[in-house]
Amino acid sequence: MYSVVAVVVWTGTPFYTMSFLAGLKAIPQDLYEAARVDGAGRIQEFWHITIPQLRSVFAVVVMLSSIFTSTNVVYVLTLTNGGPANSTQILPNLSYNYALLAGRLGIGSAVNLVFVPILAVLVVLLSKKMLEGKNT
Repeated sequence: MYSVVAVVVWTGTPFYTMSFLAGLKAIPQDLYEAARVDGAGRIQEFWHITIPQLRSVFAVVVMLSSIFTSTNVVYVLTLTNGGPANSTQILPNLSYNYALLAGRLGIGSAVNLVFVPILAVLVVLLSKKMLEGKNT
């Protein structure tokens, strides 16, 4: 499982880094200047300006990361094919194995019918958690 996690993190890092860089560039410098005038240090600027301004970027990155990681069959299929002893088996990979390799289309579809609502609930919970308290 550690090898799969390492590969997924490695392949996703450029996209998420660019997302955070764009979010950082969108923060107005006036906020930092006003904080410095008020006597705030670098750590206070980070916790009270940078993190709150990046809240929506955090929400989008966490949701996209969850969706991309949980639906991507390629990494598990290529690296481990769910083994050893099904320790890296994920639901999309299980569906693929049932439907296409074993020819049991009904069970493969049933796995996806269970997986999609779980993923939808995960996305809704993540979006509510990440965006709570945000002034829109």
